[in-house]
Amino acid sequence: MIKQLALISILAFSLSATAKPKSVYIIKDDDIAQAAQYFKEGQYSKAQAMYLDLASAGDKYAQYVLSVIELQGLVEEPNLIKAYAWAKVAKESNNGKLKEHFDKVAELVTNPNEEQLLSVSSDIYRKYSNLGVSKRYYSYLRGEMPRCTGSRLRGNISACRRIRVSCDPNMLTKTAREACLEFVAKIQPENLKRMKNDLDQLKTFVKELEQSTGSVTVSDEN
Repeated sequence: MIKQLALISILAFSLSATAKPKSVYIIKDDDIAQAAQYFKEGQYSKAQAMYLDLASAGDKYAQYVLSVIELQGLVEEPNLIKAYAWAKVAKESNNGKLKEHFDKVAELVTNPNEEQLLSVSSDIYRKYSNLGVSKRYYSYLRGEMPRCTGSRLRGNISACRRIRVSCDPNMLTKTAREACLEFVAKIQPENLKRMKNDLDQLKTFVKELEQSTGSVTVSDEN
């Protein structure tokens, strides 16, 4: 878990330096504090929404809190199956408190609807487990790697170094200007090397997780 958090931190730095995240959430200290404040004040719907964002980035404490919210019915009616599923991904941290919480919730699931339990648990695991989060970051960062050739090859540093880009301030749309400036930032050698290194590390981590869980190996295909 420590290794994963280190990788996610590296990716957060890399992405913040080169692009505006479009499909992945980057954990922010202010969001952690705000979510905790909402929960403390009893604004559970707002807290739940923020903890869902944090959970999507692999925050195990956020996943634990979501389990508590479902278990106690703080937003809707108590949902033991969702509480179990969230507790199951949260305990991947090997934190004693989170493992103890999972054991307590598991004891409550005495006569589950097996089909519903499998469906909910599988969906939450796919999106929020260490493997699910890492795969999503890997896919996103891979998509962010610039193509500097006419081939499918991404992140070719020597090819990108030969490119000269000028972003015309009179471009028709603000979106086009931002996209141009973003590309220029990405193809800077130091940024490109960091992104490529991050991608290689994350790919290795995902493969290790897949081997330990028996999942399908990550492919380099688009």
